[in-house]
Amino acid sequence: MTNRAESLKQKFQASMGLPFERVLPEPVVQQVLQAQEVKYRETLYTPIVVLWAWLSQVLDTDNSLSHAVKRVIAWITTPQEDVPSADTGGYSKTRKRLPLGVRKPLLRRSASELTAKVKPEQQWCGRRVKAYDGTTVLMSDTPANQKVYPPHRNQKAGCGFPLANLLAYNLLRTLMWQSVQSTQVSPLRFSLQQSRQQFNHFRPLLAMAVDSQRRLLYTTLLNVISTFCVPRHPNRVEPRVVKRRPKPFPRMQQPRSVLKAKLAA
Repeated sequence: MTNRAESLKQKFQASMGLPFERVLPEPVVQQVLQAQEVKYRETLYTPIVVLWAWLSQVLDTDNSLSHAVKRVIAWITTPQEDVPSADTGGYSKTRKRLPLGVRKPLLRRSASELTAKVKPEQQWCGRRVKAYDGTTVLMSDTPANQKVYPPHRNQKAGCGFPLANLLAYNLLRTLMWQSVQSTQVSPLRFSLQQSRQQFNHFRPLLAMAVDSQRRLLYTTLLNVISTFCVPRHPNRVEPRVVKRRPKPFPRMQQPRSVLKAKLAA
């Protein structure tokens, strides 16, 4: 199992980890794991594998547990070995055991590295402008998550899902920043959505390529992303309306667990 876990880790780092190879090298991740006293058995889902699998899951359009496990199976299955179990329990339980204290230092480090890339001429009027980003993700609706990531104050207690910022957002921004180094265009003018889509298409190729091909593929990926410049629309005006149509269902006024219990009764 140790060899398979090592093989899977290398494939994740060869694809997902390429934009972060200087920001979050493996020794840094190992140092954080040791500082948090993370102990684990030699299984397929080691903490580093789970970290990369989780980031991969977030960036995918299908971010289900089942899809994440299927990617793991596809990347490590060989004709000479048995196919790993498609049960999501092992990955899910290991991901839950990964402490929040592991992700926070990695998030801060990636943010600091991105900030350091900003040149003085790229600052607005010579000043560092700070903006609040609302990039979020749905998390398990547990009491512990509700306590750390409370819902909005206009939401009834027990309803909805807690929210958390993602390390994956910094991964994409790092990728976009690297792609524009040979251009004179600000990285803020490039499409985050198109970059995510293109990265997802290249990830299987990067994971399976040999070292000599991987660098060429990664350079190609950066060149492609550098073409995703969003055109300027100085006179563009958009209506401030809600596009979504109303659904013929009542609003959620009780916790999900209570509603499920009523349906099962």
